[in-house]
Amino acid sequence: MKKKLLFALGLLALLLFTYGNSLYNPFLIDDITLVKGNYLIGSLSRFPQMFCETYLDSYYRPLATVSLGLNYLVNGLDPVGYHLANILFHFVNSLLLFVLLNSLFKNFSLAGLTTLLFAVHPINSVCVNYISDRGNLLGALFMLISLILFRRSLLKGKWLSWFGGLLAFVAALLSRESSILMPLYFLCLWLPLTKEERPATKRIILTFSILAMFSVVYFVLLNRMCPLTSAMLARGPKLFSWLQIKAFFLMMMHYLLLFAGPYKILFFREVFKAASLPGVIGVCLFITGVTVAVIKNKAYRSRLLWFGAAWFLVGVAPLYRLLLYRPEIGYVMQDSWIYFSGPGLLLLLAAVLLYLRRFVRPELYKVFMALLVIFLVNQTLGENLRWHDVKTYCRYWLKEVPDNPLAFNTLAREYTKEKEYERAELLLLRSLELTKSRKRIIWELHNLSLVYIWKGEPDKAIKYARKSLKMQPKTSLGYYILGRAYQDKGETQKAINMFRRQQLDNFSHPLTHQFLMEIYEKQGRERLARAEKILSLYFQQFYPAGEPELWRQKAIDELIMLGLKSYKDGDRYEALEIFRLAVQLEPNGVLRHNIKRLIRKSETEDKLTQRAQSVNIFLSEDN
Repeated sequence: MKKKLLFALGLLALLLFTYGNSLYNPFLIDDITLVKGNYLIGSLSRFPQMFCETYLDSYYRPLATVSLGLNYLVNGLDPVGYHLANILFHFVNSLLLFVLLNSLFKNFSLAGLTTLLFAVHPINSVCVNYISDRGNLLGALFMLISLILFRRSLLKGKWLSWFGGLLAFVAALLSRESSILMPLYFLCLWLPLTKEERPATKRIILTFSILAMFSVVYFVLLNRMCPLTSAMLARGPKLFSWLQIKAFFLMMMHYLLLFAGPYKILFFREVFKAASLPGVIGVCLFITGVTVAVIKNKAYRSRLLWFGAAWFLVGVAPLYRLLLYRPEIGYVMQDSWIYFSGPGLLLLLAAVLLYLRRFVRPELYKVFMALLVIFLVNQTLGENLRWHDVKTYCRYWLKEVPDNPLAFNTLAREYTKEKEYERAELLLLRSLELTKSRKRIIWELHNLSLVYIWKGEPDKAIKYARKSLKMQPKTSLGYYILGRAYQDKGETQKAINMFRRQQLDNFSHPLTHQFLMEIYEKQGRERLARAEKILSLYFQQFYPAGEPELWRQKAIDELIMLGLKSYKDGDRYEALEIFRLAVQLEPNGVLRHNIKRLIRKSETEDKLTQRAQSVNIFLSEDN
C-alpha cells in the first residue's frame, strides 16, 4: 500500500511539472465559444438546461458543460483553473488506468510503467491543453471507473458494484460520444484471464447485452439530437472505397509513429500529408520485425499481447468513418482521438521495455529509462508552449496543415481583436475559399461582413451578408449585420427594419437592442429608446447572471408601464411597438390576449394604470 501511495504522489508531482507551463495558457479555438461565450455555465441555476443543450452546437456532452460550470463557479473566467482541472482529470485517469492494469495482470512494474508512459506521453498533450476537450477526459474517467467496477462485480459477485459500473457508463455517455464503445472494451477485460479464472460466461454475456442495449439507445437518441453525428457517418465515398482504406491505413501508421517518436502533435492533421513515405516504411519494417519475433518466441500465446492489440483496435476501428468529418480539408485525423485506446499500445511498449531488462545491466537500464522519461517530458513541455497564445498555435498549425480554414478563421479573429482588419480580411477570404461545408461558409460570410463594418465599408458588408441570407434565410446574424451596415450608411429606417427582423429569430441578442436604443435616442423617441435599453441591460447583465425569472418580471412591468404612457399620450404606434417587445419577452397567450384587449377597450385603461408595480392584471384578471 505504501508503495502504491508513493507511486501516486510521485506521478502527481511529475504531471504538475510536465504540464505546469500550460497553466497560464489562454482560451484557444473553441474554448472562447465554450467558456467565455457560454451563458449556461454562468449560473448553477441553469444546471437542468445543460442537459437540454448541445455542446458546441454539434455534440451532446452535458457533463462536460457541468464541469465547466463548476470551474466558472470557483474561478470565473481565469484560464488557470480550467487548465488545472484538466491536469487533475488526466492524473486521476492515469491512476485509474494503473488500478485496472494492476488488477488484470497482477504486475506492479508493468502497470506502473504503462501508467507513467500514458501520463507524460506528448500525444495526450492536446487533451490536457485544450479545455474544449474536457469531454474526452471525463469520458475516459467514467469508462475506467465503469470497467473497474464491472470487473470487481463479476469476479466477486458484488452487485452493488455492478450498478455502480452501469451508472458510471451512463455518465461516460453523457461526457463523450466515443463512450459508446464501452461494451467492446468490457469484452477486452476478460482476454488476460484463463477460462478457469473468468466468471460465468452467462454473466459476461448478460452484462455485455445490457451495455450494448444502452449504447444502441444512446446512438439513436444522439442522431436525433445532433444531426452532425449522422452527417459524419454518411460522408465520404462508399464504405470500402480504396481511398478510404488507404487513408485509414496511413492513419494507423501515423498513430504508431507518433507513439514511437512523438513529434509535432496537432489538434488535427491531413492524413495523406502527415504520413511520410520513410515513416510508413519504417513503421512497416518495425511491425514486420515484431511479428517475426512474436512468432519465433511463440509470444502470440501471450494474453497480454492480445489484450493490448484489441484495446487499441477497439478505439481506432470506428475512426474509419470519421476520416472525412472535415471535408473542406480532406481525410483528417485528430491526435486526441486515441486518448483512451492509446494505453493498449503503451502496454505493449512497457512489456517490451521490461523484457529488455533481462539483457542489459541494471545501471544502464535505469539510465535508459530515466532518459526515456526525460525525453517524453521534454517533448510534452515543448508541445505546451505551442498553446501559449492563438497566433503561436495557428501559425504552427498552418505550417503543418497549410489548407486549414479553421486556423485561418481563428487567426483572423485574433487580428480583428487587435483592429488589424486588413490582415483579418485576407485570412477570412482565404478561409472562405477553402471552406466547403455550407454551415461554415455561412459562418465565414458573417465574419467577413463584420470585418467590413469595422473597416468602414458597409456596402461590402451588405454584399456578403446578403449572400449568407440567400444560403440560409433564417440566419438572425445576417439581419443583424445588415442593420449595422444600413445604420453606418445613415439609412435609419432600413436599419430598424433589419434589426426588427433579426429579433424575430433571436430576441435575446443584447447588441441589437443597444443599437436600436441609439437610433431611437437620435430620433428623440425617448420611450422606445428606454424600452430597448431595458432589454439590452436584461440580456447583457441579468439574464446571464442567473435568476432570469425575477428580472424578466421586472422588465415586463417597466415595458408595460412605458406602453401605457405612450397609449395615454395618443401615440398608438409607439405603444404597440413597446407592447410587442413585452410580448416577445414573455410570449404567453394570456399576456398577449390582455394587451389586445387593452388596445380594443379603452375603458380598461384606468384599471390597468392602477397596476403599476406588477403584471398580475395581464396574467390573471379577466375584466
